[in-house]
Amino acid sequence: MLKEKFKHYKKVISGTPFKILVWRIHRKILEVSGDVLRNSKIIRNNYYLSDKNFFKLLQIKGNLNICVDLLKEKINNNLFLNSIIKDADKKFIITRLSEKEKNEIVEMADEICEHKFDLLGSGKIKISYSLKPEGTDGHIYNMNIDCREIEELKEKISCKIDYFFKDLEANNINFQNFSYEPIDWHIDFNSGYRWDKDTWYKKLKYGCDAGVEVKNPWELSRFHHLIILGQAYLITKDEKYALEYLYQITDWIINNPPYFGINWRSILDVALRVSNWIVGFSFFKESKFVSKKFLLFLLKNIYIHGKHIADNLEYHSITSNHYLSDIAGLFFVGEIFSDFTIGRKWSNFAISELKKENDKQIYDDGVDFESSTCYHRFVLELFFYPVLYRIKESKDFNGRDYLEIGRNIFGESFINKIFKMFEFILYALKPDGKLSQIGDNDNGQFFIFGRGEILDMRYLLTFGTIFFKENRFKIKEYGFSKEALWIFGKNGYKVWNQIEYNCLSNIKSFSFTDAGLYIMRKNNNYLITSCSQNGQNGNGGHAHNDKLGFELFIGNKDIIIDPGSYLYTALPEWRNKFRSTAFHSTIMIDEQEQNRFKADNLFSLENDSKVSINKWETTPDYDYLEAVHDGYSRLCHSVIHRRQYVFNKRENYWLIKDVLTGKGNHKFDLFFQLGQDVVHKIDKKTLTASIFFDDKCLKVVPLFDKSMSLSVEEGWYSSGYGIKNKSKVLKYSKTSMLPVEFLFLLGLNNFTFQEKKVSEIFSKFSI
Repeated sequence: MLKEKFKHYKKVISGTPFKILVWRIHRKILEVSGDVLRNSKIIRNNYYLSDKNFFKLLQIKGNLNICVDLLKEKINNNLFLNSIIKDADKKFIITRLSEKEKNEIVEMADEICEHKFDLLGSGKIKISYSLKPEGTDGHIYNMNIDCREIEELKEKISCKIDYFFKDLEANNINFQNFSYEPIDWHIDFNSGYRWDKDTWYKKLKYGCDAGVEVKNPWELSRFHHLIILGQAYLITKDEKYALEYLYQITDWIINNPPYFGINWRSILDVALRVSNWIVGFSFFKESKFVSKKFLLFLLKNIYIHGKHIADNLEYHSITSNHYLSDIAGLFFVGEIFSDFTIGRKWSNFAISELKKENDKQIYDDGVDFESSTCYHRFVLELFFYPVLYRIKESKDFNGRDYLEIGRNIFGESFINKIFKMFEFILYALKPDGKLSQIGDNDNGQFFIFGRGEILDMRYLLTFGTIFFKENRFKIKEYGFSKEALWIFGKNGYKVWNQIEYNCLSNIKSFSFTDAGLYIMRKNNNYLITSCSQNGQNGNGGHAHNDKLGFELFIGNKDIIIDPGSYLYTALPEWRNKFRSTAFHSTIMIDEQEQNRFKADNLFSLENDSKVSINKWETTPDYDYLEAVHDGYSRLCHSVIHRRQYVFNKRENYWLIKDVLTGKGNHKFDLFFQLGQDVVHKIDKKTLTASIFFDDKCLKVVPLFDKSMSLSVEEGWYSSGYGIKNKSKVLKYSKTSMLPVEFLFLLGLNNFTFQEKKVSEIFSKFSI
């Protein structure tokens, strides 16, 4: 182990210029010494922010009662908080929900009150200290808490709640019948592993123990579920949901003292948590249980979150969705304290950084630079919600026109980029409203105003329709997503109804050349191919080895799929499988990866493969794409992979031609990852695979070359983080000297193809 570390550091030092090396050492010394000083200060102060110091930081003067009253007045009149969900919209929203929809929200909220959660593929489980984990791929950890410790915790929570409600007793407000069982915030509820809550956050490790998923406690502690509690509260007026909000916030804060425990480790998650606390509070702020003491308690801890974010911004040589989350969270904290100097400072800084990151992280074609469609959704939300709520709190906002104010605050180029981000969603959504999985998918969202399948992103087009008054985004087949009611209210719904519908048949093929994503479509036929670079300026943190691979959707079914992600650090071998070349519908040569994996980094790839586009052409009758990648040029005998796609829109067939050039003898494996709900049949003589779905049949036919072998292998598909189901993979194999060509026809039903037409078709598009 020591030898490996020595070799690693020797390699780093030898390849680093002297000036940069000195700068890095100096920075590391400052970082370590700063951590030591901060750690000792936190321990010395018993990580406690007193009321007096809090008011001093906010520059509020006077005795405690005067300070609390002034703070409460400021919060009650806070334009930002009151704009999240306006009082005038509450009744309207409820009237627009069907009884079924209201019942579903209340049912979900009741499960949350029972502490039953469905997170990252867990299924519905009750998260408590008596949880019996099922294990992750056979890995189970029994790290039980002593019964006395649990009882002490219950007593602490009870005493704190009694303290909050002491000044409410005179009003005869009864909460004694409310039953609350503490949540285990530090446990990986799948494996049973628990992180020590008394360890300083920077000393806690993760990704070291097999089957342990750190994202599980982080996901729970993001508090996305508070919005559902708030929705149920507005629907029923039942104060039990407000009490649950108070108890859960109190439970979490008591269990997670500032800067200690795993839930302070990821700054991204700190930012998402505090933002959801704030948005959640907007639903409950009128509750009779929100006492002055609880309000002070909540605001102090919101401030602590803001300070922690500001002190630990994830600003590295490559900024990504992590840094973006940090500044989006800092924006929400800043806005809640917008009447105070520190709040304005944080908010202004966040807006300034959002503008800079918009230029850095979003390509000119509007796609996020991380080579992941699902992270594009997450990043879009991180940009969009601060823009939306900043506009809504503006005194000049009339409830309908977002663009003018948005351009005044953020600039025209910034808002235009946001428009293009929505435009990508328009073209990238499959006809069923779900987003193709290119690159990683960890289910990341900023806020969740409606529960549905994680890949169903129709709600974003409803948002884009209202915000931009853009009829292209209003797709008749997708309809109106009720999530929009909660953020746009009555006026937004009026805007929606004034815009004419578009339909799927009007969404044409489109190329996102900067991102390297090419989409061929007509009506309910859809193909997307990945010609992306490694993303994150070559780092490949969320990219997969999917170069020149594709997804195919026909009618209402996924036929050829991208398998998704499954897990990150919990099971490194599965992490690498799901991002491997063999898990994508492309060609693997000599069983080597397109981009080599790094042994010490699950969030990076060697930047071996560069993709270039020779030609892209789209017409009413045909789409044509020709792309090349050189990921295998590093082999002893270099190989270049060129792939051509032809989509015949009139006759509904696809041609995929692979041309491999170079030197030597090589083994070639060509994969087709089959969708979950299809049945296949193999003709061993012709090597034709028939894929059956609904009342249709797609035939995968190898043309010209019958010397390949065909096998059907076990594969895997992950529709969302933490989920893994078996699937099937068609694997065509051949060992041959170069050059070599493969040509496949994918034709619907009984389509027959005359091979003599092939040359004519490809010559039509030749360069």
